[in-house]
Amino acid sequence: MDDNTKPTEPSLSGSKENLLEFIQKESLVTTPQSNKAIIETYACALWKGFFDMKHKMQHLKDLNCIKAVDMGLLLIDNVFWIIYNYSSNIQLTLFLTERGRLLYTEFLHMSRTHQLMKELNTFPSIHDGFQFAIKKSIGALTCKEHATNSMFHEISTYRMVYRNMFQVLNMKYMCNDNDEKWTDDDVNITLNILNHSMSEAVHRDCGLFEYCVTNLQIESFTLTTYLLLFQLATDISNTHFKRHHAPLSQTTYELVVCGIYDFIQANQTLIDHTLDCLQEEHMLQHTWSNRRKLVMHDLS
Repeated sequence: MDDNTKPTEPSLSGSKENLLEFIQKESLVTTPQSNKAIIETYACALWKGFFDMKHKMQHLKDLNCIKAVDMGLLLIDNVFWIIYNYSSNIQLTLFLTERGRLLYTEFLHMSRTHQLMKELNTFPSIHDGFQFAIKKSIGALTCKEHATNSMFHEISTYRMVYRNMFQVLNMKYMCNDNDEKWTDDDVNITLNILNHSMSEAVHRDCGLFEYCVTNLQIESFTLTTYLLLFQLATDISNTHFKRHHAPLSQTTYELVVCGIYDFIQANQTLIDHTLDCLQEEHMLQHTWSNRRKLVMHDLS
């Protein structure tokens, strides 16, 4: 398959055998991708899926939105890595991951808004939607045994970092009726920049981000400050690598994260509920550039 060509979609009513045949036909087992590119693509799938699911299912009656989005994120995670592990085709992986997520979202949305369902007052479960989407996107496909140890061992920590991060975002984004949606172009640009730089940093030094998601009390963070934490950790990691061409040592993780946490706490007046503080021209970023010098000095 040409890298610039979108895969031809198999019939939604096709058999499991037809779906497997389609995946096998589109496989590029001799075309390896860099881990950095895979991580960034995986993160993009999570970002897009998270916002689409949250916005579409937020106000559905008879549905626990947080639980539904968590299950949808799990769906994205599983479909993405199973398809990529099987095919080594990143475009095919994105195509089937996106289709599975759309099927899942539509299943839950239609089951809560269809007039017959509302009259019967009975609704399929979130798990039913998950199983439906899995069946239609990967069928009975499972990971290749010979690749499980080599590939999945390398990306298991990446998956843990991103899944934990999105679980927190799910608990903090659009959880109150008066919360505003992040839908404008500035937000999209800001999050795209964050995703790109963070993917690079996670690839080089996943341990720092693992420390962030496992050792901090998330209750002390707002939605904005939680994303700011990852942005500043990314900045430290990438700056350190440019100077030393090596990741941070494990003994410095706590020092870095404590420095970032103290900075965020000391500059709360510069942070609001928007993502403006993540933009390069914001006053907070100029203030951070001075603090970063101190943090980097402490690491040397």
